[in-house]
Amino acid sequence: MKLVDVRDSGYEVFHELMNDYYRDGKDAETPQEEIDAFISYLFELCMDGRISGCIAWENVPVGFVLWNVDSEDGVFSRKPGYGTILEIGVSPEARGRGIGRIFSDFAQSQMETDRFYVCAYGPAEKFWEKCGYYFSGDLAENGLKIMTKGDLNGR
Repeated sequence: MKLVDVRDSGYEVFHELMNDYYRDGKDAETPQEEIDAFISYLFELCMDGRISGCIAWENVPVGFVLWNVDSEDGVFSRKPGYGTILEIGVSPEARGRGIGRIFSDFAQSQMETDRFYVCAYGPAEKFWEKCGYYFSGDLAENGLKIMTKGDLNGR
């Protein structure tokens, strides 16, 4: 498996992976134009260097991860000074092979911090627990659980 920076993969690949991810999740009923606008926004953030991301390739793209270290004026900031994994998506045919864990470990290794958080819901909560994250007791504005790793709550 090869990890390629989002900026080197191109918008079409990024859009296809992200669209499949959102259509398979809690945003399945969101109008396509809203999904397209958000995917375009995320790609722009990657291109501008305001967030980072990579795509995994195994002859074809099989998943992606987006991450950032939060700051007071950060785009998605919930916990300034913490690294956050914004999204991980693995194509259905590639699931169950540890790619999500590889993404989590890789993204954490790219951030200059030892404290991390994610906003998780439903099935993703179990995945993040396996990666060493714990529910912090806080909720994001959208109601998702904030799970941490490397702080007093996250041990």
